[in-house]
Amino acid sequence: MILAALIAFLVIAGLIWSYRRWFILLHDITNAPESPPEFLSIQRSRWQNSLQWDEQQRLLQEQHFPELSPLECQQNPATLFMLLSRWCRRHGFTIARDAPEELRLEATRRFALGLLRQDLAIRILPRRPEGSGVLIRVSLRSGRCDFGSGIRLIHHLQGLCRINEPGQNVLPLEEESSG
Repeated sequence: MILAALIAFLVIAGLIWSYRRWFILLHDITNAPESPPEFLSIQRSRWQNSLQWDEQQRLLQEQHFPELSPLECQQNPATLFMLLSRWCRRHGFTIARDAPEELRLEATRRFALGLLRQDLAIRILPRRPEGSGVLIRVSLRSGRCDFGSGIRLIHHLQGLCRINEPGQNVLPLEEESSG
């Protein structure tokens, strides 16, 4: 009995160690730590995590996720906005702000069996002569750890932008017909 408990403890400790990036106490993560997108439409109550980005979060993120930086892509800003907005709707996000004229998108979703709520802010910056900069921020409403969900979401959205570069249009941008 004690041997079985010891083996179970070692297996769980090994899993936690191998997935330790998932257990970092960081409730707010962005690919633009110097100027993260702000949440303009999402409000939080006083007992939930703050939406204010601070120096402590920036330092913790840079320590654990130094690879994160603003995404630069060749996609037209309006087309990219449409792609990201559609992706959010199709993946269970409730849209709080859909402002194509400002190139800003804010959305919320529940995950972890509906127990946790995550907010997403995306700002697209037009680049000249063509292309876009994409700033992404993911924030957990309550709790200190999202089990790696925020970093995985940022990596997924960055990959989505990259595979839809001009000439590599993998995902359909037009609405699918229902018939």
